[in-house]
Amino acid sequence: MSLEWEGFIDDARSGNVGGTFEYFDTEAQPIIIRNTDDALISTYDSVDLGQWFDSVWENNLRVGNFGLSQFVPRHLYNGEIWAVGITPTLVPAETGQFPTPEVPAGFYIYRYSYWKDLTELLVKLDTNEQSDNLIKDAGVEIWNQDEGLINKTSSIFSGGSKVVARLGMGDSSKMYVSTVYVDEVSWSKSDETMKLAGRNAIGYYLSEQTFDDQRTFTGDRKSVLEDILEYSGVNLTKLFIDPSGIGVPSAPVFDSQETLLAGIVKILDVWGWRMMEMPNGWVVIGTPTYLQGFCSPAIFEFVKDQVFARDISVNMDGVYSRLALQSQISATDTAPAFTRTVYKALSYYDGWNVGNRKTLYIQTLDDQSEADMNTLIDEYAKAYQYIGATFTLDIPIRTEMQAGDVIQITDAETDDYLQQGIVTGVSHTVDAKGGSARTTVSINTGGTILDESGVITTYTAADVTGDTRRRELIDVIRKAIKKEAAKKKTVSAGGSTVIDGGEL
Repeated sequence: MSLEWEGFIDDARSGNVGGTFEYFDTEAQPIIIRNTDDALISTYDSVDLGQWFDSVWENNLRVGNFGLSQFVPRHLYNGEIWAVGITPTLVPAETGQFPTPEVPAGFYIYRYSYWKDLTELLVKLDTNEQSDNLIKDAGVEIWNQDEGLINKTSSIFSGGSKVVARLGMGDSSKMYVSTVYVDEVSWSKSDETMKLAGRNAIGYYLSEQTFDDQRTFTGDRKSVLEDILEYSGVNLTKLFIDPSGIGVPSAPVFDSQETLLAGIVKILDVWGWRMMEMPNGWVVIGTPTYLQGFCSPAIFEFVKDQVFARDISVNMDGVYSRLALQSQISATDTAPAFTRTVYKALSYYDGWNVGNRKTLYIQTLDDQSEADMNTLIDEYAKAYQYIGATFTLDIPIRTEMQAGDVIQITDAETDDYLQQGIVTGVSHTVDAKGGSARTTVSINTGGTILDESGVITTYTAADVTGDTRRRELIDVIRKAIKKEAAKKKTVSAGGSTVIDGGEL
């Protein structure tokens, strides 16, 4: 009796012939020899619970032209694909976007690694995020690997590989701690360990790429953001944008040298929207209410005896008495171009001696009306008021804690609040070698905490420590994974870390 497959999976080959399908978990990747030029190409889709009926096969990826007449892959276990192939005639070397070396005629065995579980290799994991930066970092230290795995273009230990870290305690399910893309691999033959350092998708794809010749995006709010992020290379299947932006026209114009991240932040400020990247790699953009549907700020309360360490510092260079919001107004037939500026006084603590003209200037989008700028500066003021005092706490690890949450420290006897503030920095440290796990948290007295019917909304400044103290997050991680590698903590915890590379 024959099986009826019709309609189960749409044709993924887009008119190309040949190829073999390989399935694993809830993901599928056809590997195809294109009949027009014998190039090896691939397409990819991911579905929930194995429901392939709605699969959309698109974005053919060109791997390279190896002159293959046959290509037979085998997928024996998650992590590697093995294949045999026949190249009947010599294929010259090819340069360009998809370079391939010269391939003499012959029979070949191929191996491609796309995923590796690092749980047993983990020595230490450090993560770091701050409210003044949408970029989140992580450093992973693992036992040293063979040099042959590093010096290969197809290695997962290379720039752009994705590191997914999850942590579980006892019998509990594992929670996502971070998802980053590798910026740096540090390997030495004489060292016991090697180090990987990376940033989240926002940092990796948006913070350094510029608009160049694509300066104008036109559509509604949702489509404009999708176009910018597609332009950057962000995985759109893990992107969630507020549907309230559908049908709201938008046509921002950016400077060629402006980074994609800076441009997106500007338009989100004007719209009153926010962007966040969750530990599982999802990028969510929309109003604060929309973001709360994914991950709303929470209040964490600790008795002072539960806190391992507390430090207090006051930094006046991050304290301002005024805000100035500026917009460049284009020339018209009746008026020349000019800079529109609106000012607003900021609140700070009584007794603090702050100059009356210590003003923070912030540039917003061009051609903003005075009324819109007055509304926007009121929102900024909620974040920049009462800045100055920073508390640093060492607490038992809380992987769910993130910048924007609220921490309250109470006295064990009187239950009085000793400290309350918005989390402006979170670092998780898992020391597998030393058998410890803890979270280091920075909270600042600035900003605004709103609690409306149990829904917490927090406003924090884009830079709570002043330009003279701004830290580059990737440098912090690089120093941390080198300086702290030998330290041992006292709190025991289990953990799991996963690394996976790109698709074939």
